[in-house]
Amino acid sequence: MKKLSTQSLGHVAGAQILEYALLIAMVAMPVSLGLSYFADSLNQFFNYAGHVVASWRFWY
Repeated sequence: MKKLSTQSLGHVAGAQILEYALLIAMVAMPVSLGLSYFADSLNQFFNYAGHVVASWRFWY
């Protein structure tokens, strides 16, 4: 009886760990995608700002 309960407990813990791993993966995926997109847009913004500053320096 005791062996069965520990086995089921281990099974439940394993399922819970799997559930948490899935949850973390579901959260981490869009977050990492969003961060890369944010970094990309930030990079583009700085490139644009650099061009604007360069042209401004050129004109004035």
